[in-house]
Amino acid sequence: MKAKEVVSEMWSALMTNSDPNVIDQYVNPDYRQHSPYVKNGPDGLRDLLATLRPDYRYEPIRFIGDDHFVVMHGIHHNWLNNIMTGGEVVVGIDIFRVENDQIAEHWDASVPIAPASISGRSQFDGPTEITNPELTEVSRKTAEHYVKDVLINKRVEEINQWVSEEVIQHNPAIGDSITALRAALESSEKDYRRIHRIVAEGELVAVQSEGAVRGQVHTFWDVLRIDVTGKIVEMWQVAAVFPDIVPHANGPF
Repeated sequence: MKAKEVVSEMWSALMTNSDPNVIDQYVNPDYRQHSPYVKNGPDGLRDLLATLRPDYRYEPIRFIGDDHFVVMHGIHHNWLNNIMTGGEVVVGIDIFRVENDQIAEHWDASVPIAPASISGRSQFDGPTEITNPELTEVSRKTAEHYVKDVLINKRVEEINQWVSEEVIQHNPAIGDSITALRAALESSEKDYRRIHRIVAEGELVAVQSEGAVRGQVHTFWDVLRIDVTGKIVEMWQVAAVFPDIVPHANGPF
């Protein structure tokens, strides 16, 4: 099976149909968990399932995958009784590593749904379908350069190489256009330090990075849409703190 098929079938059975039996089929016995709110191993997923509210619902928005990694960008409704994430409706990003038709590893982050952005957009609207599969490697290269050169090495003056002048922005605090993005980056407290994973499919690409905000460890997840010229034309982001106390010793990455 393709990695996206494995994740889609597992997620639908587990999180939509609340069927714990799917864990034995689709989850590796040595499953490694990086979520800050879920225990390690298959038993952690069983415990998670037991905590879900009866009215929990997941709304998938984007689904990006390659041979081994799958990224889901979506909305959790009625999530964990408002205990762990700060809100009953959260936008989240999940990354799964698939090996031998089973899920072997998982990372995630989520933030509360915010009011409309400066540009009047939500954190998740915009194109969702892969329509240009031939752009996969272009997308991967552009995303890597943007995050490494502009965000990590802070060479904001190079942003025009990788970002469209009319870039569409879904970060609630940033307006559309490269001018607004440049100004936001120049005053940002986000300290990007290292890229951990890049998952690209067609014109969509997700980058998972390590960093900090005012010294507190964060995971930064940037989802980008690339056009045929190789420039970023649309941006989504989830930036989440990684707590000091978590139910496993696997770390955030």
